[in-house]
Amino acid sequence: MPRTDRLRHFMISWPFPVVVISILLSMISFFVIILLIPQGSSSVSAFATDFKTWCFDYDPLTGEMEWGYVYMYLVQPFIIAAVVFAIWNQPMKELRAEGYRKAMPYVLGAVGFVLVLVAFLPYVGSSGQSSGQPLFSPEKLRTEFFAPPFTMVDQDGITRSLRPSDGKITIVTGVYSTCGETCPLIVQQLYRVMYRLTEEEKSYVRVYAITLDPEVDTPIMMKGMLTVHKVDQTYFKGLTGDPEYVSPILDAYQFARKENSETGVLEHVNLINVVDTEGRLAFRFTLGNRQEEWLEESLRYLIAELRTSEEG
Repeated sequence: MPRTDRLRHFMISWPFPVVVISILLSMISFFVIILLIPQGSSSVSAFATDFKTWCFDYDPLTGEMEWGYVYMYLVQPFIIAAVVFAIWNQPMKELRAEGYRKAMPYVLGAVGFVLVLVAFLPYVGSSGQSSGQPLFSPEKLRTEFFAPPFTMVDQDGITRSLRPSDGKITIVTGVYSTCGETCPLIVQQLYRVMYRLTEEEKSYVRVYAITLDPEVDTPIMMKGMLTVHKVDQTYFKGLTGDPEYVSPILDAYQFARKENSETGVLEHVNLINVVDTEGRLAFRFTLGNRQEEWLEESLRYLIAELRTSEEG
């Protein structure tokens, strides 16, 4: 059979709708899996977060996304699959008569095609960086919001404050001592970033981890948490205080939190703020490999800025 005749036969018989429908349903399954992957520090979680950001206008800080985009990505392939099935209804009846097992090679081929595309996506996402297009541009992403000042006690009972012009770059995040989910990921992400800084660079930076559960967390409990994670407590401070004082500060920094009525677990946003030496909220990050890289770059950017001002 000539090639053109084979192609025509493929297009008008059941293999074509089987391949198209299998690809579309595999894509829907992929989108659903991406939506269900939670934030985390693994490469899979980072990829899922990036994908949701690109395709669903996902905000990693709040967990919100544009559900119109989600609808488009999930429903439209299903509608197209239904249309294909309706148009090729007669060939599909012939397949049913012959036995669906006959279509299995085509289904597996279509699923394999989608898996290859999915495997290739991370390389597409990283091509911008390899081609010289920066993923993180501090000049464009830097904000000028005023960081609310505060005074609390650290894990050793020492009073610590955040005030404008106090000469330190301050990372402000929110965790709590009994958290067993994302708080350890936040602490470990900060630990890795600080570990990669030189001793001189570390001298410009401090970490203030404010408790998200001031009703429970005492200085001793905060110290226990930091000790478990083996962070350098010379720069890493776990802060707590009177709940009536701490809670408004958490709200001011937009650390959204709510106790789950069924599990009793305190659910919260994973937020890492970077405050410059002038008391301005310069950058905001969350969990993930790329966010970790950006956090490190932002610190080095602010350190270089501070060094320049000192030399001048």
